[in-house]
Amino acid sequence: AYIDPGIGSFNDTSVVNGGIYYYSLGFRSILGESDRSDEYIAIPDGGSPELTILNPSGGSIHNSSNISIKWFVRDIHSGIRKVELRYDGGIWFEVTDLVEFNVSLLSEGYHSIELKAEDRVGNSRIVSSNFTIDTIGPSINISTTNGKNKTNGENFKITWSIEDSFSGIRTSMMKLDSGMWGLIDNNGEIDVEQIPHGPHMMSFKAIDNSGNEKIIDWDFF
Repeated sequence: AYIDPGIGSFNDTSVVNGGIYYYSLGFRSILGESDRSDEYIAIPDGGSPELTILNPSGGSIHNSSNISIKWFVRDIHSGIRKVELRYDGGIWFEVTDLVEFNVSLLSEGYHSIELKAEDRVGNSRIVSSNFTIDTIGPSINISTTNGKNKTNGENFKITWSIEDSFSGIRTSMMKLDSGMWGLIDNNGEIDVEQIPHGPHMMSFKAIDNSGNEKIIDWDFF
């Protein structure tokens, strides 16, 4: 291409993202053509870097307060200049030379992580993932309609409620004495009139969606 000698720039609108282009500069006059300059290579990069969080996945539940954050990042055109990480809306810090970072002693509950990658021409991408830490087992509450754990010849009901604040209940079970575990609702009651007289143990077991388990044994007679 020929340009006006008074213009010091050239805009090549025919390039395609990711292509390789070679440029050199020469001068032509009525006296002839000069030698060309050294060749300049250009690779247009109009796209953002590839960036994916591998762990923790979005919406995942973990029963450990220590999390290993893993990611994949690349830019096949201009290359990666910088990668930054932050969690729970905190301060960004650089992790350019890493593909994994460990975070310890996270509190119970909901958390977020964000990763930001920037390539060598200034294109950037931000990705995020939300997850839950749940290391505490479910709560099991047991009560009776007469406020006691003995009948004294009177009929009463055993009631229970089972819940988990963060990951929710996966399974609730109950057994009488040395019997087999049976599935139950998270909230319910049983009439002791249905149970033979004498000392008994009612056991309740709950497992949350993080895998934490809790068992409570309740004696009555």
